[in-house]
Amino acid sequence: MKAAVQYGENLQALAVVLNTVGAVSVKRTHEILSGVFNIPIATGTISSMVKRYPDFIFE
Repeated sequence: MKAAVQYGENLQALAVVLNTVGAVSVKRTHEILSGVFNIPIATGTISSMVKRYPDFIFE
């Protein structure tokens, strides 16, 4: 285990797609994931996911 909290590929893909394709802000993506799905995730984590996967959605 690399970190105290790890997120799966599906959650990472959802966060990236919401932010890039859906044009949902990082703050709003955080609100959706934490409020609707009860997933504790920081806005910085979402930003990092988006930066790591710029071409992820086009593969």
